[in-house]
Formats: sequence, C-alpha cells, structure tokens
Amino acid sequence: MSSTAAYRAHSRDDRRTADPAARVSRFLTSHPSIDYILPLVCLLVCVLWSCRLPVEQAPDEYMRLPIPFYILEHGKLPLGTDLEVRNPWWGTSYAFTPYGASLLSFAFMRIVSFITTSEGMLIVAARLPSALFVAATVLLCEKIGKRVFSSPLSPYCMALFVGLLPQMVFLGSYLNQDAMEVFATALIVYAWLLGAEHAWDIPRCLLLAVALGVCALSYYFAYIYLLASVAVYFATARHAVVSDRLTTGRMWRRALLITLVALAVGGWFFARNYLLYDGDLLGRATSTAMSEKYAIAWLKPSANTSVRDKGMALIDMVSSTDDGGWLDHTVKSFIGCFGYMTTWLSPKVYLAYKVVIGVPFLLLPVHLVRGTAYEGRAAIRVALIVCAIVVFGLAAYYSWAVDYQPQGRYVMGALMPLALGVASGMDTVGSGLYVTGRAARGLRMAGLFALALFLVSYVALFGFVAMNWIVPEHLGGILSGGPWR
Repeated sequence: MSSTAAYRAHSRDDRRTADPAARVSRFLTSHPSIDYILPLVCLLVCVLWSCRLPVEQAPDEYMRLPIPFYILEHGKLPLGTDLEVRNPWWGTSYAFTPYGASLLSFAFMRIVSFITTSEGMLIVAARLPSALFVAATVLLCEKIGKRVFSSPLSPYCMALFVGLLPQMVFLGSYLNQDAMEVFATALIVYAWLLGAEHAWDIPRCLLLAVALGVCALSYYFAYIYLLASVAVYFATARHAVVSDRLTTGRMWRRALLITLVALAVGGWFFARNYLLYDGDLLGRATSTAMSEKYAIAWLKPSANTSVRDKGMALIDMVSSTDDGGWLDHTVKSFIGCFGYMTTWLSPKVYLAYKVVIGVPFLLLPVHLVRGTAYEGRAAIRVALIVCAIVVFGLAAYYSWAVDYQPQGRYVMGALMPLALGVASGMDTVGSGLYVTGRAARGLRMAGLFALALFLVSYVALFGFVAMNWIVPEHLGGILSGGPWR
C-alpha cells in the first residue's frame, strides 16, 4: 500500500472512531462565520415584519413613537410634560421613564430622513433597533452557550430558542423597551462569565459597566440584574483575590470604575429626572400626577381598581390555573401573543412550546451536577435563579397592586435564565448524559442527532406560527389603520 493510500485509510479510521461531538466542534471552529447565520436570520425575520406591522397592532408604540419624532423635529430631548409627547387619552407620556430604545430610533430616523421623510419609512427606521437587539441577543446566546455547555450544538439550540420564540420575534418588529431589556440581560450574563474567567480585568469591567448602563435605560423589571451584578462581581472577584489573580485594592478600584462608567452610560437619565421633576428619579410619581390631571375620566389612576382592592390575595391570583387567569395569560403571551393581546395561538401550539420548555428541565439536575465547570459557576447560577424569581414576582405584584396586566412581555427579563435552563437540559442530551466509557460515543451521537432534530423542528414550528397567525393577521401595513397621531 502506498503512503498516500495508507494515510487515507488511517484518516478514514480516525473519522470512524473520533468522538462525534469533537468532529462537529472542529467543523464549527473552522467555520466561524456559521455563528452569524442565526442572528442574521432572526434580524431578517424581524425587519420583514416591522415593514408591515400596523402601528395599531404594536402595543404602546403610539406612545413611544412621539419621543424619537420629537427629537428629530426639535433636536432636543422632550420633557414628559410636553404636549407633543403627551397622550390625550392617558394624559401622560413615556418621556418620564427610560427610553433608551427611542434614542437609538432617533439615530436611525435621522439617517433615513436624509433620503425620505415618508412617515412609514421613518417608523420602520424607529423599529430597527428592536430588530438589532434581537439579533444581538441571539449572537450573545451563542457566545454564552460556548462557555457553559459541553455539546457543540447546545449554544445554537439556546440561540434559536430565544431568537425564534414568537413573542421575541414580535418584540423585534416594533419600537419597545422589552427587546432592549432582553439584550441588556444577555450582555450582563456574558459579562459575568468573562469577568469571572479573566479575573475582572479592565476590558471585562468596562463590558459589565456598559451592560449595566444599557439595562438601566431599558425596563424597570430588569433592575434586579443591577443588584445581582454587585453580588456576582464581589463573589467572583473575591475568589480571584484568594487565588492571587487579583489584589484587594484592584478589586475595589475596579468596582468603582464599573460604577462610574455605568452611571455615565445610564445614570444621566435619572439625574435629569431628579433635576426636572423635583427629585422624582424614576419619574413615576410625576407621570401618575400628570395622568390624574389630564387623562380621560375612566383612565385616571384614581378610577383604577386593583386586584388587591377587590380583596383577592396575591397568592390566589398567581396560583390560579384557570384558563384566562393571570398565570395562564402570562405564560401564553410569554410564548407568543400578538397585537394588543388579541391574537392568541392555538392550544396545541402552546402545548408544543411548553413541551420544548418543560422536557429539558427534567434533565437540568443532571447538567447541574455533571455539566461543564466554569469560573464563577455557583455565583452566576444563584444570581440567575434570583433574577428570574424577582422578575416574575415584580410582574405579579404589579398586576395585583397597581394595574392588572397579565402580559408575557413584563417577564421577558426572565428569558435568559429560562433559556439557559432549557439549553442545559439539551446539553445533557447532546453530551450523551455525560456518560463515559464504551457507551459514551453512541450516546453522544444520538444526542447530537436529537439536537439537530430540535433545530429543524423548532424552525418548522415557528414557520407554522408565521403562516397561520402572523402573515394572515399582522401584515396589513404600517399605517393601514390610519394616522397614528
């Protein structure tokens, strides 16, 4: 046998005996451009929908759009009291509360305005940041997954689960703060992982600081991640001090650096509120007073009767399993509900998504015990659990004590912990239950096949949702319902 023939035979033997996961991993590593396919697909889907979604079917967009339009027309930030941004029905505006997404919307609208002043095109430009936030979140999910999972397909399963979750795609199609919130939480988790891994060097401290600032400009329900970041930083930095990778002095100086940069990125808005609205940092008290003064009678805060006022206990509201109850509506609209909570998917589709979420969680304990070890694992896992519980709890309390809103978008801050939990179960499958020995290769091969089947099936499931609910009901045209203001 010639040397060439011997080499080829040896190579064939290597391919037959090599670990299937290692082969897939080598292929993905040698083709890094693959990582951008899912983000680009999700971006394209969101942009296509944003070009046709009527404003009247985009929750609260008619109250958010006046902000970037005001900045575009006047060249300055609006006051919450400005008549041009104040809604005549609700008597208040979203200019009192953080509107980071609207600031980015203005930037894209300014670029588009050099080409056209068509209101429809300007609205598409205003929606583009939401689509970009979804795509960036998908990319971050891949990067996070590569640091916490063993199977090479698990990061892509996590990314696809998030990027093609119907509600996430819906949030990527119009101007809102929720897509920015999910992106901010993903960026924070990624910063935790990198910071712990690199003993909180300067670049990772700056990454966390920017992520915290972005989170501050997104949505109040995600602010638990700010507090959790303090705990994760000091827990992992202290471990780095003990292992002589960081000094105590540097730990405190870098904590100060993170704080100062985070305040520069996101704190300016609250300082502005404090100066403009007599110390009202969050702007909520001033907004409520405005609504009480100018809203139409039945929308005034004083006319609202909360669930608490009706005598129902919080635990009773949350624990009810009735169809149409708070928990039922919140879970279903977290999966996908379009328009103003008007377009619901079928019970069988909701069941399919619940299976996708629930079944992997059965294997989560195996991953927690035998899964990949990474720096700061314990602190990060505890922080994620606490964040998910607090986000859910705040949404429940708000519905009970203030305004009954059983909407999944209010618990989107829990999407990252949920996605990590789902993907952890999938990683257990893809890694062959972390078994070693003779059975390992066969189990890993079967697991990889199962994850590949999931990727294909999940895309098909979203395609079914798109063809039966999105295309027929939510592509009428941006201004098909008439002027939005």
